[in-house]
Amino acid sequence: MSKLINSTAIIQNKVIAIEHDKSKIIKIYDQPLEMPHFSEVGSERLQHIDMMDFQGKISMILRTQMMKVGIQTPLKKGQYSINIVVRTPRMLADLPLLETMKSILDGINGEIIFNDADIYHCRIKYVQYRLTPRATKVRPHDLIDITINDLALNQTLVSVRGFNTYIVPKRMPYVLNAEDDVYFYPLHEFYHLHVSDVLQKEGFQIKSPHQCSVKLEFRGGVASKDIDNMAKCYLPILTEGGFLCNQEIISLELSKNNQSNGTGAIIVRVM
Repeated sequence: MSKLINSTAIIQNKVIAIEHDKSKIIKIYDQPLEMPHFSEVGSERLQHIDMMDFQGKISMILRTQMMKVGIQTPLKKGQYSINIVVRTPRMLADLPLLETMKSILDGINGEIIFNDADIYHCRIKYVQYRLTPRATKVRPHDLIDITINDLALNQTLVSVRGFNTYIVPKRMPYVLNAEDDVYFYPLHEFYHLHVSDVLQKEGFQIKSPHQCSVKLEFRGGVASKDIDNMAKCYLPILTEGGFLCNQEIISLELSKNNQSNGTGAIIVRVM
């Protein structure tokens, strides 16, 4: 294992310790942030119909499979893991993995798992395939595998293979009264810029990424925080910091470890 370089970033007058190996590992010693909702809870929002339809199908297929084996939904408080495999002829530019994961988790939240803060691990993998000459040109050609595991019981609760649908990644809704109801959170929105600036100055570089896997681990007071919303604060260190682009990430794995004491940490690994 490469020796880690010690560094710091000043973020809102707070000194944040950072370690990295200049190529694959970044450790940030701070309590993980979770990207808040950008609009007032009671605000009038127009969601994308095709996205809502996709999320409804995810909920329906999982609920149907769980009913067949006698599992009541939504699942109550616990610790759950979700594994997703997306097989599609579409390009990653159409299906950025974090937004695709978020859309699927929105279909699971409330309907399948009562509170998505109880999702302690989620992995999504992208597999591209070519359509055969005989394949119809009519949508859809996307296939999804989803497995939900109970981490406490070390047991698979439901597994869906080859669900044929058209995947719609997460999209921001249109807020009708945006002037009054839309919020901006500078700390959350700009945190990654401070970290990536330090990494750039110290020569951090991912060599010949092409296709890679990214793991984000969140340690600290994270029991009530959603892993996908935490990832929104820290994945941009790589993607907006100029180290990777979304089209190069073919596997994204998020996990959280609740620790009531200590500084907290965000650990980023590129493989």
